Amino acid sequence: MNINFDDFDFLYIFLDKNGKIKDINNYGSKLIGMPKNRIINLNVFENFIPEEEMESRILNFKTFFNDTENVFEKQSVLKFITPEKKELFLEMYSSIVYSDKKEKIGLISFGFDITEKIRYEKLREKIDKIHQLIINSYTLSYNSNVYQFFLEEAVKIIEHADAGSILMKQKDGLFHFVASMNFDLKDLEKVALTKELLLPKNKVIIRKNIEPFYRNEKDLEIMLLAGKIKDIKSTLAIPIIIDGKLEGLLNLDSFKDENAFD
Repeated sequence: MNINFDDFDFLYIFLDKNGKIKDINNYGSKLIGMPKNRIINLNVFENFIPEEEMESRILNFKTFFNDTENVFEKQSVLKFITPEKKELFLEMYSSIVYSDKKEKIGLISFGFDITEKIRYEKLREKIDKIHQLIINSYTLSYNSNVYQFFLEEAVKIIEHADAGSILMKQKDGLFHFVASMNFDLKDLEKVALTKELLLPKNKVIIRKNIEPFYRNEKDLEIMLLAGKIKDIKSTLAIPIIIDGKLEGLLNLDSFKDENAFD
């Protein structure tokens, strides 16, 4: 019975002993972003493996072929690079292919795209790191310079963040800007937000359309000019939870891409 791998929604790929791609299904070609006829006979290591991983991946590939005791790990999560320099993470299941003479002739692999899962896990790790940094700044000092330092570190940590701000709860029960990057903090300090306006639920959210609802027209005017809310394409909003209560919010903003934090 012949199996048509083009019917499956996962990667099928066959490599020869030198790492050349001898067959790939339609799902695989769409994943890579190239037509099948251009992929066939390309060396997978030279074209689709990150340069910094190439040497170790080639070694692993050769080890797989020389595994006489059948102990080599056949399941793994591997990173690939498309011609457009897009990162792909695939959960791969591989097996040696033998000829009729029982000679090793290649490697067949099936791969499941877990790129979004990996990106989410990495983002979650970064968010947890940032959250701890902000909590440390909260417990150490109310000095705005401390918040400013950690905000700038957060913008460096989170990919695609162009700007950001930190709001903290003050004695009046409202949330005030205590740090900003690429915004006018002096004007933003005049704005105070309620919890309902700031973050209705105590969880990380991504905002793609900022609703221009503020306590008064003056706050709205400041947010339009100093807060650049019309220029923001996407915001990653990270609540600062201390002792189970919302004490502040870290906003990381992208001016370029509404899918920056997806």
